[in-house]
Amino acid sequence: MDMPLDFEERDDEPMSPNTTNVTVRFFGGSAELAGAHVLTLAVPPEPRLPEVLAALYAAVPGLKDKLQVRLADGTFTILVNGRNAGFLDDSETTLHNGGTVAFVPPLGGG
Repeated sequence: MDMPLDFEERDDEPMSPNTTNVTVRFFGGSAELAGAHVLTLAVPPEPRLPEVLAALYAAVPGLKDKLQVRLADGTFTILVNGRNAGFLDDSETTLHNGGTVAFVPPLGGG
């Protein structure tokens, strides 16, 4: 399956004065589900993770059902600015312009 490397070029300048640009990155199998490795979303200023996910699901039809199953079974983890969202309280998931949400597969090593 051919996937574009970028859905939209990343730009840290807001798309409008009333929006915040958030980059969503997909690693491993999540990139196949999303059809891209990177998306840039314009969302209301200082969104929390639930608002970013709502914008993502609106931008990529059908993604919500595919991702929710895999998030529930631990196939993917969500990172907010490099931190595991599962360990953050709601206020810590606030994103600012240029913030990043990532979907990553389990990491292992030793």
